[in-house]
Amino acid sequence: MYFWRQIDLTSARRPVLLQNEVDIFVQDGVGLYDGRFKLDGYQNGRVYLTTHRVCYVDNIRSATHSVAIELSQVHRIQFSPGLLRSSPKISLYLLPPSSPSTPIALSSPRPISPTTAALHLQSLDLRASPAVSRSHSPDSNAVFNWICPICSFSNAMKVADSGGSPPPCLTCGIRPAVSVIEQAKEAMAGVNKTAHIYSAHLPIAVENENGFACPRCTFVNHPSLPQCEMCGATLVSKNLPPTLLDNAMKDLVINERYSPSPTPPGMRYNDDDIDHIKISFRTGGERIFLDKLKIVLQDRIWERRTRNIGAVSAAQDRHSRTSTQRLPKLGIQGLEIQSVKECQRNLELMHSLNDLDSLMQKAKEMVSLAETFAMRLSNAPGVPKEARTALLESSEALSLSSPIVMREMAGSGDETFYAELARQLAEFLDNGVLVKEGGILTLFDLYSLYNRARGLSLISPKDFYRACSIFEKLRLPFRLRKFRTGVVVVQEAYYSDDAVNRMLMNWIKKTSRERGISLGVTAQDVNQRFGWSVTIALEELEIAEVSGNLSRDSSVEGTRFYENLINTFQWNWKKAVFQEL
Repeated sequence: MYFWRQIDLTSARRPVLLQNEVDIFVQDGVGLYDGRFKLDGYQNGRVYLTTHRVCYVDNIRSATHSVAIELSQVHRIQFSPGLLRSSPKISLYLLPPSSPSTPIALSSPRPISPTTAALHLQSLDLRASPAVSRSHSPDSNAVFNWICPICSFSNAMKVADSGGSPPPCLTCGIRPAVSVIEQAKEAMAGVNKTAHIYSAHLPIAVENENGFACPRCTFVNHPSLPQCEMCGATLVSKNLPPTLLDNAMKDLVINERYSPSPTPPGMRYNDDDIDHIKISFRTGGERIFLDKLKIVLQDRIWERRTRNIGAVSAAQDRHSRTSTQRLPKLGIQGLEIQSVKECQRNLELMHSLNDLDSLMQKAKEMVSLAETFAMRLSNAPGVPKEARTALLESSEALSLSSPIVMREMAGSGDETFYAELARQLAEFLDNGVLVKEGGILTLFDLYSLYNRARGLSLISPKDFYRACSIFEKLRLPFRLRKFRTGVVVVQEAYYSDDAVNRMLMNWIKKTSRERGISLGVTAQDVNQRFGWSVTIALEELEIAEVSGNLSRDSSVEGTRFYENLINTFQWNWKKAVFQEL
């Protein structure tokens, strides 16, 4: 994974957008490839297309398996339709990195000593030593290639793994016949035997400081090549010079630093040979993703802001230079000056539309700043309650800090749309909305607050309810709860019925001890203490009553709830009866 970079996620497991970055499209059920190698652990996730990046978020291990790639590195794309069991894929051909950076390695790099490098060179059969030349049977760790008879794809396989059932093809997924594997293994054994017999009669290759000279055509080859680049003859060497050993060791360190997970142990590939990555679409949506990707790559929005700033500054400089000329001009010179001013006015009018984009970006920054201040004030001691309430209301009234999730952004099927809508709802609740309401909010209130924050493209009640109902399925920190009377609320996931009942009873007992007498509580008292609405407060009190923790006293003044002492009262009836007698 040389080109992929780790990314940060929000509390709803969505990518944290960069400055001026906007979501374009999202598709679930995708997997990643580095070249033709399938990446283990990156085969069950969703891909986000933004104006700046292509982001992958894994559905199971999102904290550690969420990566992104910059669209500025993409110079060509290619679409591959599905074949039988092979899913459609979009290949992104990337530019080589201009500066060294730390890639994500699926296996940790390990240092290689000169001794280990020499042993590894012998195990790779880079030179035919006498011990190796005497052995004509293939090694169990040797790797051979078999050609798929369906799609003609070359698959790598170890000799030790060829005894069991044939593995499926990496491209089409069809298992070959056993005879195909046996023929490929016999062909490899025959080539190795011929090479060993032929190399036993060859003279020793001439060594110099740059490489090995071929005994047939005298072409100087690189020390890591097993065969001559010009004539194909096997290169034979008894001893490897120390200088060449150092060079070979450096090449081994590069080649062994990163290992693709699908290859068998012992097989390595060089990341420099991989110039593209693939995105496999298992549940559809590849056509829409491809069309939107072409538009984004054509617009190159990540460069637009820089061009706008440069153009506006250039126009301002020209305007400042011409404004200094206050003397009236007549004749041809006056007409030229008037023509220049007209061009300047047209240019400023064109750039005013670009300034609207900058104004919208500033509005998003204001929303983020207001949310930050609101969260800090909610946790800071000594801040007036009026200031906290005003700032929370202002941040809610501005807009959503993240782009609005619309049905056109989702891929195939409605499940992706509802999942993304649920994640944005979780982000909206996590920005201080639920804290203001005491951790519990009715579904009607949340619906009005969210649609007011959207401002446009309002969500229907049906879509809103379906999105909220999958909070627990997506493992978000919120859940739906329905009371006996039919009232539906959204609350934090750890707010179970027992936890809320225990919190309510602890407050009632503490209030009774402080007063010295139990005067009971009303729904309005609970509303002032916990911030719940009166409807939710009454529902929680009734639940505590049904569980036997509270008892009610209904009168003309209203209903008050008291701690139920009947269940815990110990009555010594014998003592009471005999005292009366």
